[in-house]
Amino acid sequence: HHFAQAFDEMQMLITARIIDPLFEIKRLFQIGSREKRIAQLKHILYRESSAIINARRRSVQDGDCLGPDLLSRFLDHSKKVGQPLHDDELHSVVMNVLLAGRD
Repeated sequence: HHFAQAFDEMQMLITARIIDPLFEIKRLFQIGSREKRIAQLKHILYRESSAIINARRRSVQDGDCLGPDLLSRFLDHSKKVGQPLHDDELHSVVMNVLLAGRD
């Protein structure tokens, strides 16, 4: 799966930052192949989590019953209180759940 591969590679690259005293500068200016690859992987992770959000939103719009997962609970609550959640908020939820599940 794309998400799992991207996550594993990103975890390895971020761990490599620990021994690089200049990583903050490199990250800021996107210097080096590691920082460029991390940026690519972030895009992959964002795209994958966006696909999950969009699929769940479509399910809600189609009237499907939401499951017991956290994303469904957030969407259900926002629907009940009449305050829609922005995709960025849901993206954070999805990323946190997926990353926590990997640890």
